[in-house]
Amino acid sequence: MLRAREISKLGTFLFSCFFMQVITSTVSQNVSSDCILSFKDYPYEPEGECLSSNEKIKQWGIINTYRCCRTALNAYSQALALHADQNDSAIFLTSDQWHKCELPVPDKNPISIDWCGFGDLHQDITPCSTFIKPTLAAQYPYQNLISKCSQFDHPSFDETCRQCTQEIDSTRNYLMGQLQINEDDQYNKPICGVALVILVAEAKIDNATWVSDFFRCLPASDIVDDNYFRISYTLAKALLAILILIFGLALVVVLIKYVTKKKKPARPPEGGVTTWSGLYRFSKAEIENAMSFSTHKVSLGAGSAGRVYKGVLPSGQLVAIKHIYKSSKADTFTREVDGLSRIRHPNLVCLFGCCVEDGEQYLVYEYCPYGNLAQHLLRSDSVLSWDKRVKILRDCALALRFLHSYPDGHIVHRDIKARK
Repeated sequence: MLRAREISKLGTFLFSCFFMQVITSTVSQNVSSDCILSFKDYPYEPEGECLSSNEKIKQWGIINTYRCCRTALNAYSQALALHADQNDSAIFLTSDQWHKCELPVPDKNPISIDWCGFGDLHQDITPCSTFIKPTLAAQYPYQNLISKCSQFDHPSFDETCRQCTQEIDSTRNYLMGQLQINEDDQYNKPICGVALVILVAEAKIDNATWVSDFFRCLPASDIVDDNYFRISYTLAKALLAILILIFGLALVVVLIKYVTKKKKPARPPEGGVTTWSGLYRFSKAEIENAMSFSTHKVSLGAGSAGRVYKGVLPSGQLVAIKHIYKSSKADTFTREVDGLSRIRHPNLVCLFGCCVEDGEQYLVYEYCPYGNLAQHLLRSDSVLSWDKRVKILRDCALALRFLHSYPDGHIVHRDIKARK
């Protein structure tokens, strides 16, 4: 059993098919009654609403028109071939007869004989417009052309189509030479080409399958207007550049908002220092979350100024968080932050940030995973070699020399010990 959605889709499809059939039937039956052409056997099939009606092409590589007019020229050519076959007359109609055969199209569709560039496809314009089949039947190029275009399934459609379109082009040039028309004549050349296509169609106009194959082959020679595609390509590049620019600006705005939201505004610390370059200002909630990464706080040690805890930032980075005692001197925190915020040295622990909130003060340092020096010196199961001891002394000396000679202000530690 079909589900309701499938039944709805099937109904929509059948209605669309019925609607298109009604449109096609209406078009074929509502051509002006004064038109002597019949579109019954090969009706005109409009191409949608011609949304790309301004796209120029050279249809069949022969006549300049618009992409929207392709099916119109097919219908006219087939109707003219049928008329010429039944009446043994000239390929084209007189001017008056021709302009009475406008195809009925929707109001928004611009298709007309003149708009499509078909206004000169009538008699008495060029020698090609008076072609009739008996005139050409005895000529070798015509017979060879019919032979080349006769079987689209042998040896293959593509190969036969290629041979057919090439033969149309060479036969047109031959006939123009016979009529003493210059090969570069852009006025007469399209008329001669369309006349030749109609003559080929007339040869097998009673074979609907062959007619369908023939007019399915001809678009292989279509030439799209280079200027149109050049403009379209340029326009596409401009639009792409604009979209990239808009996307880039939007991304910058989003990043600015994200950073502004994540990074708290600087809080003036106690002690009068208002700006510390390069330091992140943690909130107390961030500090508490960092120290509470496990079931209990992990203490790394304590000193005269405060206790140090192990912490984990949201990024996963390990840090050492020093909680300054409230009993410490008022300037202890300020001096340490003011000093360490300005220095970077491989032998000195780096200060990442600080926190001053609700009377609490915290310093966030680089975490040293191997502990302090005293832990290695005092352990009974570990003996430092003299080489390592000398290296430790040398690194400490280099760090002290850096502090004592710091160009922005000398820093004297005054409290050097193996354990802090």
